Amino acid sequence: MQTEHIIDSYCAAWNEECEQNRLTLLRSCMIEDAVYVDPTTSLKGLAQLSEHIAAVFKRFPRSKIIRTSGIDHHHGIGRFSWVKELHDGSRLADSIDVVEFAADGKLHRVIGFFGPLMSA
Repeated sequence: MQTEHIIDSYCAAWNEECEQNRLTLLRSCMIEDAVYVDPTTSLKGLAQLSEHIAAVFKRFPRSKIIRTSGIDHHHGIGRFSWVKELHDGSRLADSIDVVEFAADGKLHRVIGFFGPLMSA
């Protein structure tokens, strides 16, 4: 499935410490001027996203992103859950990304949310 391959390549980019390999992965699954936002940052373009991923590696060395759900998608929008696993095996809170796909099927926008939804 194309959508699953795109999302898995995106997650793999978050697990790639080598900048050149990370950019190759990002280019395979995102448009060049893609937008990425989460509670800590808002940026545009694959170079900025790659730099952000590198900064996350500095904060959480040898950590990895694990997709923990299927991919729910319709009308060019998708969502999936993931978790950040630290090098000692512990995990940060389950999180979710909402994505928008470009016409070519690559990611155009990623909006990340950390942790569970707050109760009403």
